[in-house]
Amino acid sequence: MNHTTDGRGGWWGCGDAAGDAGDDARFVGLVATAVSAGVLVVAFGLLAAGVSSFWVTFPVGYGGVLPLAVALARRRVAAATRRAEREAEAETDPLAALKAAYARGELDEEAFEERVERLLADESSPGPGADADDSGRRSVPVAATE
Repeated sequence: MNHTTDGRGGWWGCGDAAGDAGDDARFVGLVATAVSAGVLVVAFGLLAAGVSSFWVTFPVGYGGVLPLAVALARRRVAAATRRAEREAEAETDPLAALKAAYARGELDEEAFEERVERLLADESSPGPGADADDSGRRSVPVAATE
């Protein structure tokens, strides 16, 4: 996996398709490592500067900042996974794609309803080479095998 942006704004596995749990765990681990390093740099920097209350950095950093940063990283991963799942569903389901386009504001209500009606009409009408029987189901002619 390339550890740069994926073209959709995701970083370090956050914008990839669902099921990339290894990259997602690495992203959360990277965030935790960066916060830990930051806490240590600040604490020992304050110690070197002679600040007697440098020790406050440890409970604030590890008790507050680190859990918050990890929670935000996990939330970002979960949101990216949900977005990837929706995009995959929209690619396979034309009705879901229409709903997504309407939700993004790409279609007005009239155009959306027209396209939905056209889509539903296409699905309910028999396709080429198919005859509708009395029950409304399609019957497809089967070629003779001789």
